[in-house]
Amino acid sequence: MAKYLLTLLLVDLFLFTNDFAAAVPKIDPIKFSLSTTATHLQLNQEFEIIIKAEYQYVSPNIAFVLKDANSFRLKLVVPDGFVKTGGDYYDYIGTELTRSKPQALFRLKGKLTSEKSNATFELLRSHRNADSQSTFIAVGRLTFNVEQVEPNKENSSDAKIASVTPGFVPYMTIPQLQSGTFVDTAKVVLIDYNSRVFTYRYDSTSTATDDGVTVLTSGSRRYILNSDVVTPRMYGARGDGLTDDTEAIQQMLDKVQNNTTIDFQEGTYLFTTVTLKNKLGITITGKGAVLKGQLAIGSSVSTDPMFEYSARIQDLTFDLTGISGGKAIILANARDVHINNVKFLQADAGVYVRPFSKGIHVTTVYVTNCKVGNVANASIPVLDRGINYLLYIDNPIKTAPYTGMLFQAADFHVNNNLNIHCKIANVKAFGIDGIEINSNTFFLNGGYYQSQVKEQNIHIVGTTWTTILGNDLFEAGYESILLEKSANYTISNNPIAWPGQRDVNRGYGIKITGGGLPAEPTYSNSVITQNVITLPTRSGILIDEGVNYVIVGNNEIVSPGNRSHYYGTGTASMGAPSVVPDIDSVPHYAIENDDDNLGNLFIGNHCNEKSYLFPVKESVNIYKRSRHFSNLNLGGLFGSGAASTDLSSSTIDASNARMIVVNASNGGTITTINGVQPGDLLTIYNTSNEVTLTNNNSTMLLYGATDAKIPFRGTLTLLKQVDGFKEVSRTFGFSTLEATETLKNKTLTSPTVNGVRLPINQVTKTANYTVTAADYSIVFNSTTGVINVTLPDPATVYANGAGAVFILKKLDNSANTVNVVGTIDNATNYPLVSQNQSVTVQSNGVGYKIIGGYKP
Repeated sequence: MAKYLLTLLLVDLFLFTNDFAAAVPKIDPIKFSLSTTATHLQLNQEFEIIIKAEYQYVSPNIAFVLKDANSFRLKLVVPDGFVKTGGDYYDYIGTELTRSKPQALFRLKGKLTSEKSNATFELLRSHRNADSQSTFIAVGRLTFNVEQVEPNKENSSDAKIASVTPGFVPYMTIPQLQSGTFVDTAKVVLIDYNSRVFTYRYDSTSTATDDGVTVLTSGSRRYILNSDVVTPRMYGARGDGLTDDTEAIQQMLDKVQNNTTIDFQEGTYLFTTVTLKNKLGITITGKGAVLKGQLAIGSSVSTDPMFEYSARIQDLTFDLTGISGGKAIILANARDVHINNVKFLQADAGVYVRPFSKGIHVTTVYVTNCKVGNVANASIPVLDRGINYLLYIDNPIKTAPYTGMLFQAADFHVNNNLNIHCKIANVKAFGIDGIEINSNTFFLNGGYYQSQVKEQNIHIVGTTWTTILGNDLFEAGYESILLEKSANYTISNNPIAWPGQRDVNRGYGIKITGGGLPAEPTYSNSVITQNVITLPTRSGILIDEGVNYVIVGNNEIVSPGNRSHYYGTGTASMGAPSVVPDIDSVPHYAIENDDDNLGNLFIGNHCNEKSYLFPVKESVNIYKRSRHFSNLNLGGLFGSGAASTDLSSSTIDASNARMIVVNASNGGTITTINGVQPGDLLTIYNTSNEVTLTNNNSTMLLYGATDAKIPFRGTLTLLKQVDGFKEVSRTFGFSTLEATETLKNKTLTSPTVNGVRLPINQVTKTANYTVTAADYSIVFNSTTGVINVTLPDPATVYANGAGAVFILKKLDNSANTVNVVGTIDNATNYPLVSQNQSVTVQSNGVGYKIIGGYKP
């Protein structure tokens, strides 16, 4: 029996001089080699050839290398009598190498079935799009030379190898094997299937049913596919883009074994909806393959248990052109699904989570390195290149106010995706327990830059444990990031540009609204830091009603209210919009915070504009509310400066000032103040005779709705609101002493209302009681039952800018409540429920305000 001795001829062809120069550069940055671990071979003995491609960096100072030279496809010329038995190499395989990915290995298994003087394998390479019609050049060679060996030389190890009688390995088609005619005792069979060779091994213990692909029977013998890779073509799929391959692909998904790779290879596969369920460790891949249909992972039956699929979907393109409302990948009742390096074209959603009323049914999902849009294909109109959503997590309850919303999904990871042509939102999710959205680039140009369908870059409702970190977010129609009824979130280091392009009323970079989850309506316990928000059409950040205990720090807001990227309610095509609402029709702030929110902290934020950092209503909610530290902008609430005036006119200009020093020797009257921005505090300091500040109940609302007489060295502080000024504080009384009197000899008496002196002594009540104008301090003993205390008409006890003050206290420790009835801080009553609890109220003419009290 002959044996072969191995010799390797490696051709390193860096300089090309043939007609392939048009496709491959003169200097090839890829070095190719062929090698094998075999040293002696028998006929029909399997061996392995290793094909290596190595990136050789060529400095630009040495030679110019064309851009695509580091991409290639290969073809291997094999000798007659060689039969492939395995490995991952196939003709026209290829990849792209870079300095970060400098090497690629391909393996080919096979055997020699005929004796010849030599057997040569020659490796050819071509460009990245090469096929059977392309030109190739030789880049490597491997030759086996034949040498006869005497089988009777017992001391020769070569002789021992050569003297082994080769086993019989049949080579046939599937029908031939199933006929039972050609196989009787063979343990290994080679099957020629669609021009590829697959190895099947006899399994005496198997009872599996012949499925025509992975299990073949020959009489009573069963042969199992010796490969962890199957292809749709093995099940009859055509992949020609014309034939409906639904039945073939579904058969493959039903019959594929656990821990198998499904390789779609190249081709375009047309199908409707196919489902993979009850399988573990399935990888679905196919470089260059296009899938024109919907792939469902998991059971669509809500009563089915959640299954751990460990599915991998990678290196595919989903093109759902012509499928109305098409979802490329549909998840239900599944966990551990990885979607990587997938391109989505012309679909409603790239990844869609079905709505179920059973609670969390999809968890541990990774969507990474995916792309949306086809910017390279000029034949497809821009508006048709993208999809509506990269990720859409649906929910049975997705209508505001979201009462009873269920968590549907958990532990989602959306990282490193590039979405060029999302039309509505990149991520939209309802009811999710844990999601991270990190390091993505999200555009919302919606095809045409004036799209009237685009909404948010990220919109999440009813979520907890959310991280939105390091994303580039561009061109949202409404808010760039919108979180509703969410808690425990971190939004950090996101460059956000041009939010609110189609609606100035919702032109926020980040908007948080609706409080926490339904079970936690008031606490969000979250952080919003180090975001750069550029040109929001309204404001940078809005912390809306019911959102408490949030740290907002070190955010940069650039030019809120800028109109350069705002187009309003225009048409959905290129050109001027049909209607552009005035961008100045709404106020613009760097940061807005609702005045009823609790415990929010604003620290180190910055706005580049001489606008105003915080809105009016937020700047006065200091009492047990939010706090500000070290915030900075070029104007607004935290500015400084003073100006002076001699009151030569009743109108004064306070531009860039935070204090007006009045120096009018003959006194005077102030009726109008200009140059103050909403949100600013302005202090008037009088250094002369008495000055009058006129109250007009509209643009100037002073305490008591009466004119203020500012005495010498008196100060009065105003807050500028959008519609005018409102008094905040004053350092002088509401009436002045007679000119002949001094404070030290002024007799202080009990306060009076409408001429009635209020007694200082207390009175005690044990039953229902109506307070009179003569009352002042009243204590109640409710041991015998609930007491209802009715306050007098607030207008009756209000006169001359002063309102009556009443102190009410519960003395006993019984469970009976003392109900103080009246309009108190916009409520209808105030209950005293604890022993020694008290409340002090004062009339303002239309109701009562709480000005003090004690609660144990």
